[in-house]
Amino acid sequence: MAKQKTLSAEEQAELAARAPLVELKRSAEAARAEAMAGPYSPERWAPWQAAAQELHAAITQHAAAHGVNRFEVESWVTYQVLHAEDNDSA
Repeated sequence: MAKQKTLSAEEQAELAARAPLVELKRSAEAARAEAMAGPYSPERWAPWQAAAQELHAAITQHAAAHGVNRFEVESWVTYQVLHAEDNDSA
């Protein structure tokens, strides 16, 4: 069994601060699914574009505020949303 790294209080706080990002990603995914449910139109895709822009801005702000890699934060958030079944058993 692999030994898990013990996280510092600062690392734990940074991970906890990612929760709103997961919710924003869920909202963006829901908006994307809604946009894809019908024929293309700019109006149909506008909510997804707005949600995606909000998510990307929030991830960038989070990474800068916590001094962490933006790509790693975005990858982690995406994994949490798209692989929720893996996270439920942890």
